[in-house]
Amino acid sequence: MVVSARILTDLHDLNSKTPESHSGVSPYILTKLIPFSTHAGSGLSGFDDKLADVCPNSTIGEGLAISGSDAQNDQDRVRNTVNDWLTGLGY
Repeated sequence: MVVSARILTDLHDLNSKTPESHSGVSPYILTKLIPFSTHAGSGLSGFDDKLADVCPNSTIGEGLAISGSDAQNDQDRVRNTVNDWLTGLGY
């Protein structure tokens, strides 16, 4: 996630885009970013702060980092955690 998001922000200046400049693209895609990742102990590693730095006109939502070992070995608990997180975000 972190690598692909970094590539996305390098290739597309999301801050200069408006809904009018993207016919057919939801304006929500361009205004709110919610980080989600798996990790081996580093959590989000400040990725939410990095998103805020490169996309200052975007709102950065509450992110979630899931341990890779939990994602592999405790899928039911992780599924519940992700569902609770998404519900808390209003999705």
